[in-house]
Amino acid sequence: MSGMGEDYRVDLDQLLEHVERCEEFDKKVEDWLDQIEQAITRLHVSWSGDAAAAQRDYHDHWVQGAQEMKDSLGKLRDRAQTNHDSYSGLIEHQRGMWP
Repeated sequence: MSGMGEDYRVDLDQLLEHVERCEEFDKKVEDWLDQIEQAITRLHVSWSGDAAAAQRDYHDHWVQGAQEMKDSLGKLRDRAQTNHDSYSGLIEHQRGMWP
């Protein structure tokens, strides 16, 4: 963004592409967390006690953080799509006003 009173621009198509790349990364994170969850489940068959509980709590903290990231990314996508649709519609409307 430029100084006050100056124009600024947002490339909405590029913004949506960036959100899509973030969503792809989010899917990778989900896959990694699933793999880690499976490993933890196997490990905890023979591991218990304070250290095992602490490890489980830490993993749960990471899962919660990943869910927060996913939720925020969904909100960002919704807002970016709404803005894209609104601005695109406005541009088409204005073009229609001036033959």
